Amino acid sequence: MPEPDASEITVLQVLEKLDGDFKSFSDGFLKGEYSFWIGSGISRSAPDLGRLLKRGIEFLRVASQGEDWVGKFSSAFAEVMQIANYDEGEWRDLVCHEFESWPESDKIIKSLWDKYSLVLDVRLEDEEDDYILWNAIDIRAAFQPPPPPAPEHLCIAALILEGVVTELASANWDTFIEQALASLSDGKGGILQVVVEPGQLRSPPGKAKLLKFHGCVKHASEDPATFRKYLTGSTTQINGWPTSNTFSAVRHEFQGIASRKKTLGMGLSLQDHNLHQIILEAKKIHPWPWPCDPNAPAYIFCENKLSQGQGTALKEAYSESYNAHVSQIKKSAHMKAWPEQVLVALLIQVVFEKLKATLPGWLKEQVKEDLKDDLLAALESSKKMVAGSVGVDRVAFVTKALQAWPRVLSIFKYGQLPKTERSYQTISSTPIPSTADDESVKLAEIGKLACCLGLLQHGHNRGRWHLQPLQGSELEAGAFGVKGAWDGASARPIFIVKTVTEALKLAREGAFEGSDAIVLHGDDLWPMVGGETPSNARSPRSAPGRSAKPTARAHHVSLTSLLKDGGDLQSLQERLGSEVAI
Repeated sequence: MPEPDASEITVLQVLEKLDGDFKSFSDGFLKGEYSFWIGSGISRSAPDLGRLLKRGIEFLRVASQGEDWVGKFSSAFAEVMQIANYDEGEWRDLVCHEFESWPESDKIIKSLWDKYSLVLDVRLEDEEDDYILWNAIDIRAAFQPPPPPAPEHLCIAALILEGVVTELASANWDTFIEQALASLSDGKGGILQVVVEPGQLRSPPGKAKLLKFHGCVKHASEDPATFRKYLTGSTTQINGWPTSNTFSAVRHEFQGIASRKKTLGMGLSLQDHNLHQIILEAKKIHPWPWPCDPNAPAYIFCENKLSQGQGTALKEAYSESYNAHVSQIKKSAHMKAWPEQVLVALLIQVVFEKLKATLPGWLKEQVKEDLKDDLLAALESSKKMVAGSVGVDRVAFVTKALQAWPRVLSIFKYGQLPKTERSYQTISSTPIPSTADDESVKLAEIGKLACCLGLLQHGHNRGRWHLQPLQGSELEAGAFGVKGAWDGASARPIFIVKTVTEALKLAREGAFEGSDAIVLHGDDLWPMVGGETPSNARSPRSAPGRSAKPTARAHHVSLTSLLKDGGDLQSLQERLGSEVAI
C-alpha cells in the first residue's frame, strides 16, 4: 500500500510515524532539542502571495494611466510584465481594464509566484528601494485586519507553553504566533521574546525566543523609522542579507540557533540563499554528525517532497558524510506530512508523554508499581484514540481540543473552569526529562490525574463504559462524558479532582446539583467533610430553572480508597463501575 501524501495523511498516521520511523526525532523533540524554522507555507491565514502581487500590479497599472503611460510607473509596470514573460504586445490593449479581469491574469500571477523577490526589487526613480512592497502592494493594509491564527500557530503556541520549543526562526512578516500565544495565555506577558532588530536581543528573555529575521509588518507599521528597513523580500535584500551590517547581530543569533539546536522546518523554509549561508556558518561553529544514531537527525522537513533548497541544506549540513549516505539522510529528513498534521500530532504526543512521565513516581508513592505497565498502556491507547478522532476538519478539532483539555486540567487542579475558553493549562513548562521532578507538577499531583485517566481508559478499552467528548460549555458538563455500555444508558458528566478542596469549590458553584455526575477524587476526604457518598447520599436540591430528574445525584468515589483495597487494574475498574453505577 503506497504511503499517503502530505495532504492525505492523518494525524494518527503522523503519530504512528513519531512512534515508528521518526521515534528518534520524537524523543529529541520531547527533550527540547529542536528549534522551529518557519516559512511562508505555514501561514495560510496570511494574505495570499498571489493577492499581494495583484495588488501591486493593479496599483502600477492605475498609476501608469495617470501619467499617460510615460513615466516611472509605466516603466515599473512594463518591468513586472517582463519578469512574467508577458510581452507588451499582449498586454497593451488590456491596460485600460482592471488587471484581475485580464484573461491571462492568473497565468501571469502563477509565473510570478516563484519570482516575487524580483517583483519586489523593481525600482522607481526618486522613490525608496522598497516602494513596490511599501506603497504599491501596501503591505501594511494587506495585513489588516489581522485574521485569527490557524491551527498550526495555536499548536506552536501550546508547545511553547509546554516548554518543548524555546527557539523559533521565522521568515514570515505576520504576527500569528504572537496572537496565538496571547490568546492561549490570556495576554500574559513575558512568554515570548520577539526579535526583529538588534536592540531587542537585549530585551528581557521569555520562555521562548522568536527570531523574525525577515522583519515584521506589525513592528514596521507601528514604528517605520526603526523597523521598515528590516522587511526583507527583494532579491537584492536577500542576496545582501548574509553580509549586511544591518542584520549582523540577528544573523549571529541565527547562526547560534543553527549550531546548537536541531531543526524542524515548516512551510517554504530554506528556499533563500541567505539561509543556506547560515547553515554553512553554523557548520563551521559545530558541524552535525552522520550517522547520528542514537541521536535524532539535525534536520526534519514537513513536506510532500523535499524541495531543491531543502536538499541543498542537507548537503551543507552533513557535507563530507552526505555522498556516502544520500538515501538515508533524505529519508531521515522527510516527514511526509504538512505542518498542520505534524504540529497537532506533536501536541498530542507531548501531553500524553508528560502524563505518562508523571505516573510511575506517583504509583511508587502509593506502593502500586505493579499497576504501572497496564496504566501506561491505557494512556498510550488514549493517546491513539484522541489522534484517531482528528478528522479532515483539523480546525474544528484544535478549537475543541484547546477548550476541552485545559478544562480537564483546570477542574482537576483548581476546581473551576479556565478563565476563558482558550486559557491553555500546561502540565509543566519544561521538556519531558524534567517533568516528573518539576516541583509544580509534584504540587499539582498530576500523577493522580494520569492514574485516573488511565483507569477510565482501561474501562473503555474493556467495554465496561464508553468515554465521550465534552458535551456543552457550562460547568455542569464536567471534564468530559462517560456512558454505560448497556442499551439505554445515558451519558453522564465526569469530574476528576485533585483533593476535597477542589470538589467543595465545584459543589459551591452548583456543579453537581440535580446531576448524576461522577466525581473521581484524588484523595479520600470527601466523607469527612460531610460530602455525599454512594452509601449516604441525599437527594440534592435542583437549582432554579434546572430540569434534572429529582432522583439524580452525583456519585463520589475516591481513587486512593480504590487503590488501598488492592487488586489489579481490571478489579479496580470493576469496583469503580460498581460504585458510580456505570
